[in-house]
Amino acid sequence: RESILLPGPQFNSRVKNMYRYSSMRHIVFEIGEPTGTIDVSEKQNGAIMGQLSGNTLYIRSRSTICANPDASYMFDTFSNMTSVTFSDFSTNGTKTMNNMFNGCMSLGSVNASCFDTSQVTTMENMFRDCQVMTSLNMTGFDTGDVRTMENMFMDCRALPNIYVNHFDTRSVTTMRNMFYRCHNVQDFSVSNFRTPSLTDMGNMFYECKQLYDMDLSSFDTDRVTQMQYLFGRCDRIKFIDFTGFDTAMVTDMTSMFEKTYALRELDISMFYTPRCEDFKNMFLDSNVEYISSDRLDADSATDVHSMFNKCRYLEHVDLDNFVIRNYCYLHSMFYQCHSLTGRLIIATSSTPRLYDAFDGCSTYYGTEFVVDYTSYSARYVAQDMINTNNSIGNVRLGSMVSAYSLAKPDTLSLKAESRSDTKNSVESVTITLDNGVMGLYKTDSRISTNGKIGDLGVPEINPQYSGSFEGYYYDKDFTIPVKPTDEVVDDITVYAKW
Repeated sequence: RESILLPGPQFNSRVKNMYRYSSMRHIVFEIGEPTGTIDVSEKQNGAIMGQLSGNTLYIRSRSTICANPDASYMFDTFSNMTSVTFSDFSTNGTKTMNNMFNGCMSLGSVNASCFDTSQVTTMENMFRDCQVMTSLNMTGFDTGDVRTMENMFMDCRALPNIYVNHFDTRSVTTMRNMFYRCHNVQDFSVSNFRTPSLTDMGNMFYECKQLYDMDLSSFDTDRVTQMQYLFGRCDRIKFIDFTGFDTAMVTDMTSMFEKTYALRELDISMFYTPRCEDFKNMFLDSNVEYISSDRLDADSATDVHSMFNKCRYLEHVDLDNFVIRNYCYLHSMFYQCHSLTGRLIIATSSTPRLYDAFDGCSTYYGTEFVVDYTSYSARYVAQDMINTNNSIGNVRLGSMVSAYSLAKPDTLSLKAESRSDTKNSVESVTITLDNGVMGLYKTDSRISTNGKIGDLGVPEINPQYSGSFEGYYYDKDFTIPVKPTDEVVDDITVYAKW
């Protein structure tokens, strides 16, 4: 026990304060006569001494040198250190290794195969910002007690492989930023990871630019709440296996697949998202063409803006269960989705923001919207959503069917929905446009007494269109005019002539 080092933070500061830190390039731990000018032993009894020779710091003891139970920050920001040699070094009994090599920006390789990590509980930031490291040996790592691996390999930008498939991850609660910006990693697998305690996967593989495929089928994610930027900016990834994923607790999927340029098909049919609030930029600027997503749920969504923004090749996404029910940002949701066909349902009693939702979707068609018409303005929908589109496909406003088409502004149709207590007593009629983007439904129209149609009024006009209203007709050829004295017993459709 005489050969136990100072706690990591004290070891770090003692070395930095005593030596010409800027000229130190190498550290060697070895058995030898403990001579030198710096005592780095826990008991300060001279059992472990350090001596700088040239640009190498030799740390010697007569017996194996044991790391302190707290080995955190031990080499933190030794930014000029290029190598460290653990010839006679033990980590038996060490419990914390967070920030151990953090900021070792010149470190080329680490052989940590001798490390005993069986009692370690935290590896947060352990190798963070080792930007030029090209070799890392962790073959002896026992991670059964580790609780956090957050930022563990963050910004290891030159590392070509990270062998972690032997890691026992059953106790790990956070893997946030674990492989963040590992730009060069190619040989990589986490297919043996078991994660029943995991709650945070945010940014886990962000900007892993050389990844081609990833198998996450072994992951247990029923406690995970954070998945934002999970594969964001993984330029070359082509396949991701999410089999078995449980996303019921996830609240944030922001930019989860942002800028995945090589991805063509994605199966997230197992994603059930009743608690997810944030979907913004989820597929921003991705080249994905087909998304299987029939269980995506927007019950808690408050922000879906730019969710599919610039997905220019997207042809299909299943959003039948993605019903917008809350105040929600939807602007630019399908911006420049040139190839998309699909359906979206909006059934909200509040006012979602739809500005530019379909801007640039010049060939978009077949999308169906449902909006709670009792508390939402059709003018707001039309002007806020369409913007500069040439066509917008079918739009459904609440229980009222409408179709927008700039190509035929002269064939606006309106549907009068009658509600009768008796056959000849109609209480009210709601008028909605059925075809044409220029006319907007009026929610305040009423049938006069005695079941007569009465004055239906003039449809509101989008200011982008100028034209004179000539009246309502029962047929599209405008041969049978609607008269105020006509009776209404059942639902009827009338057409506005301009």
